[in-house]
Amino acid sequence: MRKLLLTLAAVLPFRIKRLIYIRVFGYEIGDGCYIGLSFIYVRKLRMESGSRIGKFNFVKEIPLLHLCSEASIGSFNHFAFVERHRTSTLPDYSEIFLELGRSAAITSGHYFDLGDSIKIGAFTTIAGKASQFWTHGIDVATGVQSGKPLVVGDYCLICSSVRLIGGTIIGDRCVIGAGSVVVKSFLEPYSLVGGNPATFIKKMPGDGAYFHRSERDVLWA
Repeated sequence: MRKLLLTLAAVLPFRIKRLIYIRVFGYEIGDGCYIGLSFIYVRKLRMESGSRIGKFNFVKEIPLLHLCSEASIGSFNHFAFVERHRTSTLPDYSEIFLELGRSAAITSGHYFDLGDSIKIGAFTTIAGKASQFWTHGIDVATGVQSGKPLVVGDYCLICSSVRLIGGTIIGDRCVIGAGSVVVKSFLEPYSLVGGNPATFIKKMPGDGAYFHRSERDVLWA
């Protein structure tokens, strides 16, 4: 019944949808927020002021989706919770979350695997299309599901068709080049990273305007 009501609410005008989300489902939706025609099946939704979710996104069974102020999700993105097998070593369902920091932006056509949590830092952009964020897999030694969280720091730029694998941490103010497959952490700020598997390419100048924004002025996802 809950999923049916959420499906029906998704097609309503935002003004009505917002009231249903708040009063029936207990979602937290701040001033200046907006949700388009997207199917959001989450236990808890927390949208701070000015955050937005575009159209035709599918968010499946995530315990907590949290958008900080001015954060945005574009269109045609897929966020999938991973079903637990009885022998799984994945975290407890209640511990999983997806968080977008202040003015962070996910553009369109990306895939997020929520076997574990994903945290995207303030003013970071998941740009272009077709990037994939994977937090779970099969441990071949034990033959069971296992997972590790993903963390992307502040003011990062993740270009098109990047693959990030669970357990990796991207430090603040890094750029991940298009088509990269990231299987280890890169913590040094201002790193340009690329390749398959991804490696450090060079350190970028620290005075780049993108890395020092105070407003979401690069794009409107």
